[in-house]
Amino acid sequence: MIRRYKREIKYAISGGTAAAAALITVYISTDIFKVWYLFSVVFGQVAGFFVNFYLQKFWTFRDPSKERMERQFKFFMVLVVLNIILNAIFVSALVEVFHLWYMLAQAIVLTTLVMVNYLFNRFITFRQVNTVYESLNDKY
Repeated sequence: MIRRYKREIKYAISGGTAAAAALITVYISTDIFKVWYLFSVVFGQVAGFFVNFYLQKFWTFRDPSKERMERQFKFFMVLVVLNIILNAIFVSALVEVFHLWYMLAQAIVLTTLVMVNYLFNRFITFRQVNTVYESLNDKY
């Protein structure tokens, strides 16, 4: 079972690692370096973005190519910006229109966005990896 869903498991681990990097950056920036918390949040998001991109590219989707990195980075960045916008819109709609608790609304939206992001990254951002390096993914 693990072998069958290995890529999805790696995707989740990479995302969790990126979230941890973001949270650690926020904590260190705010509590140790006394940076205003909103700036720390921005720093944390940037740190999480870079950690997530590199883990997804090189570990989850096993794409060693440097030639496509700029294009992939742009796709990944656009996806992050879209996620921020869609997250705000959908959480707001679920809370204001459907009167859901904000944490439940956030959980629903995040779960949906994670699944959509996985599909987008697998079939668009890192799409050449899926055909060229498919046999590598089966071995590792």
